[in-house]
Amino acid sequence: MTELDSRIFKSRRLFFAELNPKNIINWLGYLGLIPFFILSSACWFLSSSARELASNGFVLYSLGIMCFLAGTLWGAAQSLPESARPWRLIVSNIFTVLALISVWLVNILEASLFLMTSYFCIYRYEASKQYSRGWYIELRAKLTFGVLISHCSFIGSLLI
Repeated sequence: MTELDSRIFKSRRLFFAELNPKNIINWLGYLGLIPFFILSSACWFLSSSARELASNGFVLYSLGIMCFLAGTLWGAAQSLPESARPWRLIVSNIFTVLALISVWLVNILEASLFLMTSYFCIYRYEASKQYSRGWYIELRAKLTFGVLISHCSFIGSLLI
């Protein structure tokens, strides 16, 4: 085994030794911010046709992540007592339907503002629940902050 092979083996072993659900959630959460930052930054620097493509990509990616987050509310409801489930299921559907309608029916600036508000509201809803504590809600706060910053940057690029 060469020195390079040895280093690659050690780095893989180190990375995979740390694969537990908490670490995977952290990795995927932070990796999920990358398209937000790349697409919102691209909107500042690209020509008009490429900017339009990046703008549409940003809003569609944001919509996809918003629907995913709303879906996690649905999934988490399954572990709650039956009496606590209905409201969480309704909230999940409200966010999904309103996000889809906003992207479909309004202009891109208003859709982005609505998505931005929705991210904040879902975070506040999760944070208000007793079962959303500890490392997960702290991670959600950081990720939500990153998403809100990227939306501010995106909106700024639209206004210039």
